[in-house]
Amino acid sequence: MQFFQFPYPFPLPFHWLQKWKNKPCCIDWPVLFYFGTYVTFTNTIQAFYRLLNQEVDILFGARPSIEQYEMAKEMNMDLNVVPIGKEAFVFFVQEDNPIDNLTSDQIRSIYHGTITNWKEVGGKDEETQAFQRPKNSGSQTMMEYFMKDVSLKEAKTYETIAAMEGVISKVAQYNDEKGAMGYSFRYFIEVLQQEKNVKILSVDGIYPSIENIRNGSYPLIVDVCAIYNRSNSNENVSRLMNFILSKEGQAIVEQTGYSPIGG
Repeated sequence: MQFFQFPYPFPLPFHWLQKWKNKPCCIDWPVLFYFGTYVTFTNTIQAFYRLLNQEVDILFGARPSIEQYEMAKEMNMDLNVVPIGKEAFVFFVQEDNPIDNLTSDQIRSIYHGTITNWKEVGGKDEETQAFQRPKNSGSQTMMEYFMKDVSLKEAKTYETIAAMEGVISKVAQYNDEKGAMGYSFRYFIEVLQQEKNVKILSVDGIYPSIENIRNGSYPLIVDVCAIYNRSNSNENVSRLMNFILSKEGQAIVEQTGYSPIGG
């Protein structure tokens, strides 16, 4: 069985494992094979299936969707979902879009289909192109939680992109289709993607900076979680979790660009 499963290339395992080189008593040495048997990277949907099939011990990523919780229940798997850091769920638009801030209700109205033109929220006279993500992906799950009891409009097939990088690149590279909008996690936009032609919006007047994530003022703060089966017999699971939640482990969370759970 593989030990780690990460949706997308989080830097955290490399920093954690580097620390363990000097602490062999904390975890078995084989876990130090970074790209071999013990650490893998996929998207959220694939990662969760691998966890359910007991191909990995721990999944690090966003909180599971309601459907994913139900899937685990059907397989008699009692998931332990442990927050290990804090992140921001963010909305982004093309860089030349004059809008810098939207309220939560305005965003819900755009994705419900009530607001269809940027001029309705103080922008240019352009149709809004609200892109969505695949069902049970980490960002789509967060979007569904964000929408609460407001339904998402039906996504056009060309609006639903299959990979996190895909939705970001498509928004950045539009030539003829203006007014695009998408959502993701701050880390993927600011650290992993390095896009030059998109900008992150403030929500309810608060920008998703590390400081605003730490102080709790940004309204869409989400947990980065470690997810595993409570009945997992691998003793290294509890060893790893103890380290991640320790002062040293949380310092690594902060060093890699997330906010530690203690703020």
